[in-house]
Amino acid sequence: MKEEEKTRIIKQGKPWNVAAIFNSYDEADEYRIEKLLIWEDNKKEGMQIKVKRRRSDERFAVKTRLHPDFEPKLKKEKKRGKKKSRKSNRADSKKRES
Repeated sequence: MKEEEKTRIIKQGKPWNVAAIFNSYDEADEYRIEKLLIWEDNKKEGMQIKVKRRRSDERFAVKTRLHPDFEPKLKKEKKRGKKKSRKSNRADSKKRES
């Protein structure tokens, strides 16, 4: 069982965006609550917000992101183009040289 736990790979989640930086936790928390109320009024689903302490300058950062489950999935379009064979390219270049 311990071997299975050690070999389990943990994938990184979607990165957070810094929305604002404050000098005190109370200011940052007020901003977070305001944002939550705005998102509820606009019916935005899947938005996440948190207050994170920054140790380097003793400030508090408010971070936001859209939860990965609510991320719109993009469909990849297949490229359709003419494929040229190498033989035809060589023949064309010989004709041009003459």
